[in-house]
This record gives sequence, C-alpha cells and structure tokens, in this order.
Amino acid sequence: MSMLSSLSQIELEPIIDQVLHMGYFKRYELNHQVGKFFNDAWQINNDIQDTPLGRVLASLGPIGQSRLLRLESGETYTAHTDPDDRIHLAIVTNPHSYLIDIANNNLYHVEANGQLWHMDTSRLHTASNWGSTMRIHLNVRVLLPHYNNLAPGVYFHVNSDKTEWKGESYIELMGYINKQIKSGYITGFDAPDSRTLYLNTLIPQAFTDIVQRIRANSIDIEFKVL
Repeated sequence: MSMLSSLSQIELEPIIDQVLHMGYFKRYELNHQVGKFFNDAWQINNDIQDTPLGRVLASLGPIGQSRLLRLESGETYTAHTDPDDRIHLAIVTNPHSYLIDIANNNLYHVEANGQLWHMDTSRLHTASNWGSTMRIHLNVRVLLPHYNNLAPGVYFHVNSDKTEWKGESYIELMGYINKQIKSGYITGFDAPDSRTLYLNTLIPQAFTDIVQRIRANSIDIEFKVL
C-alpha cells in the first residue's frame, strides 16, 4: 500500500503567487493553537484568511498545525515517525525532491500540480531535496482523538538525559501509536509535553515489547497502566 493517497485537486497558481510574495522563510505558520495541540482544530491566522492558502485550509475542515516547509538544495530531514498523519501539497518543487518511505524503500516525487495528498506517517520516513533549487510544501497535521482521563489507559514518561532519547524512543513508539489509532485500539491521545504521553487503550500489554526495546537502548522510560 502506498504511503500517499490522493485527496482533492485545487487551483495551484494563486497559491504559488501568494507564497512567492511572502519573502524568505524556513517554516511559515499559517494557523495557531487554540486548544490541545494534537486534538483541537487550529485557527487560521488573520493574515491568511480569505487568501488562496486560507481557502484551501478552510476546505479541509477541522485541522491541526499547518505550515509551509522549505527545503533548500541538498537538505534532508532526520528519519522519523509521527502519531498524526499529514496532508501535503507541493507548491514549489524540482524533479529531484522526494518524500521517502524508508520502511518500504520507496521514493515519492510530489509534483506541483494542485493535488492534495494524505500521507501515512506511521511509516519511518523523511523528505529530501536533492535538486538544485528550493522545495516548498504545505504540511497539515491530521487531528487525533481526545484523551479521556476517566477511561482505561496508559502513561509514558521519558526520564533519560541521553542526547538521542527522542529519536531512539519515538521512531518506534509513535509509528505504532499511529497505526493503533487508525485500527481503533487506541481511542485517545494526549502529549502535555515532549516527554509525556497519555493514551486510552484496552490493550496496555501491547506496549510491553516496545517499552523493553526502548529501555534496551539505555533510555529511562516510565510506563504505567492507568
């Protein structure tokens, strides 16, 4: 199954024009948080409303954080997984810029043709620009279900001060959480900070192996059934 699935088609030219008049940026925030980071719909910024980008965001319904992400020639993100899927739109690109499904050894060149894509970020992935010109994508977070503190759940907290704690613990854990949310086995998610997670689930034992593997990397992670 492909890491990318097609959504709607939009008119791209007005968006290209808008973005190219924004000046230089690496990350441009298009909306702002008004509730829970992962769970509540974000508000479109006043300067973006009633613009081509604002109308695209409004057409997507309730969405999370939305940004323009710029990769310069030769830049690559670190390999990672995410608990929340993403919506992508290529605005400026070149033939040698890719979204990469590392887990399945697949490269995806997303053309700047107005096609919106849903990206399965449970897979280990990255983005690379091997071309000679910049690449700009619209990147939108898909919202996650709210955590219910009255329902059964689990708690994680990373105490480690190891420099690589986040990359080494989150690559496996966040991808697994993403898959289980889609499967319905995880029904609530809350991350009050980067080291702490609360999940609603009726199968806490499913996390035993993952926690053991994280601890085997000398990362101190606390795990409790709530």
